[in-house]
Amino acid sequence: RFTSDGGEEDDSLMFELKNVEASFGDGTSNFVTLSGGSGTLLSMPDGVALLASGTIEVAAPGVSLSGDMDLKINDVEREITEEGVNGEELDLPEGPYVKFEGNDLSLEVAGQSLSGETFTFEKDSEGNVSGGVTNGALSITSGDDELISLTKINGSFEMSSSGSYGALRVGESTFTVPGLEMSGGVITVQMNTVDEEVSGDFDLGGQSVETLTFGVGPYLRVDVEGASLVIKDGENGELGTLSGDFAFEQSDGVTKVAASNVSASVDVNESSGSLQEGKGAMIVTGDGVAGSLEGKLDVEAGGVKADSTLVLHFNN
Repeated sequence: RFTSDGGEEDDSLMFELKNVEASFGDGTSNFVTLSGGSGTLLSMPDGVALLASGTIEVAAPGVSLSGDMDLKINDVEREITEEGVNGEELDLPEGPYVKFEGNDLSLEVAGQSLSGETFTFEKDSEGNVSGGVTNGALSITSGDDELISLTKINGSFEMSSSGSYGALRVGESTFTVPGLEMSGGVITVQMNTVDEEVSGDFDLGGQSVETLTFGVGPYLRVDVEGASLVIKDGENGELGTLSGDFAFEQSDGVTKVAASNVSASVDVNESSGSLQEGKGAMIVTGDGVAGSLEGKLDVEAGGVKADSTLVLHFNN
């Protein structure tokens, strides 16, 4: 089928596509695959555009997704708006790009489910594959109780046959962790399903991209940087307040909290001091939290020398 721009001569060719198959990979394996697709290919003097709808399967280590998505290709630097051979709208933003795009899907990452209003998987000119989520949501639960609810999640992650890693911005959050009260801090969702340490540049809403290093995976965790964490005593009182960085992660139904760069006021033999450079871990249950922290005492207090190692244990 031919179309004419300006009525002068036939300069574009439109094809109906059926049984479309397409995949993204890194040369080792394909981990994003569309099958059973149908749509339209538009061949123009300055390039091509394509829209095909089909069933998608994502199968990278620790990452999976299935559902309906569109394959979108536009290799010209202008918007394409045409009616396809079956009446569908080819409404493709300015290129160049090759990507899969779908709505109202869920991505399984390291045993956790990240839902999204829109997911994309894109391959750049160098063959690198990345995924992205728009207006996502994540919930961490313990039994029937919701501990952490995150919404308005946006960002991207890198993909390969070894796994996926990335950091996502969080717009809104609610923490209802028993025995803990969280305030302040910058919240991100961080993921790594590669079984080694990896680094990458990610846009977290600042003035420039940030270079982040991800520890050995697999995991999907909620990172809170620069927050205050109040530990309750089980009777609406407080055991103390910790200031620092906290990472919430769930594995096999167990919620764990890693703490780093922690500072806290402490009493040592009835003398006041401060714990600095603290780090440790906690376990969250439906009844409360238990854990320990280790750090340095900032000044001499209660007969304990400055820079001595302090270990705090708590269980509410």
